[in-house]
Amino acid sequence: RARLDSQVTAVHFKDGDEVKMGDPLFDLDDKSLRAQAAQLEANIARDRAQLENARRQSGRAEALVAKGFATKAARDDSAANVAVTQASLNASIAALDSIKVQLGYTRITAPITGRTGTINVTLGNNVKANDPQPLVTINQLKPIRVQAALPQQHFDAVRLAMQTGAVTVTAARQDDATSNSIASGTLDYLDNTIDQSTGTFVTRAGFANDEERLLPGMFVTVAMSLGGDGMALTVPDVAVQRGQNGDYVYVIAGDKALQRPVKIARLQNNVAVITSGLDEASVVAIDGLLALKDGSTVKVITDAPKVAAPSVPAEIKTP
Repeated sequence: RARLDSQVTAVHFKDGDEVKMGDPLFDLDDKSLRAQAAQLEANIARDRAQLENARRQSGRAEALVAKGFATKAARDDSAANVAVTQASLNASIAALDSIKVQLGYTRITAPITGRTGTINVTLGNNVKANDPQPLVTINQLKPIRVQAALPQQHFDAVRLAMQTGAVTVTAARQDDATSNSIASGTLDYLDNTIDQSTGTFVTRAGFANDEERLLPGMFVTVAMSLGGDGMALTVPDVAVQRGQNGDYVYVIAGDKALQRPVKIARLQNNVAVITSGLDEASVVAIDGLLALKDGSTVKVITDAPKVAAPSVPAEIKTP
């Protein structure tokens, strides 16, 4: 945006150009400001001459007072005149500095490196300071950051992974069914609060984006690698039930279905990672769960035929 009211006298780029930080974008009319600067420079020269003369007069008054040929009031008047002239000079210098700052605003340069959008003004247009309509918008494309909100139950895992080392993040466009990943980056930001309305926290990842496959405002699906669990115990997520006292599964012991509380590390890709409550020998129910309760009698069926029958008992498979 322009920082002063003026007229566009030059445009140094075209729509969609790549620009670097400091590249000239627009020139604004500076004739009035240069005239004011010249006037202030003349005022400064005048004030300096007056200050020099006031200092000489003050020195003479001081000498006359010492010899008794002038009053102390005359000496004080001379000293005050020096101070007033000095202040006038300082004011003129400050005014010139202000004009020079405004003159700097007549050359609008790129504040960042990136790609320009549509130019909203042309040669000869009048512009206003801080107009809501920008002259042009520059978006940084390389590098670029992707923001994602994650459920709060993953906060500790993400935090610990960032403390351990670099966390790799991949991004895929939601409209690109032919590509699993279009860019790879590194997680570089973890928010310091949880959004109470959604139960999520914000993360951001940086991408080099050398091929410019990511653009500002684009929706992408992101995946981050937080490490692996060696020899983890898992069950199909359909086996996990949720009750008032937490998560549980039905474990088959002989011909009985017994309710067993479990603790889950996470659910992913239709698999639940179990941290406690089961062992490798456990057999859990994954079908007919609505008909089960603690202590129900069941019959284990292996490779049961897919025949619809209302009286078929619960089908049990090993995880």
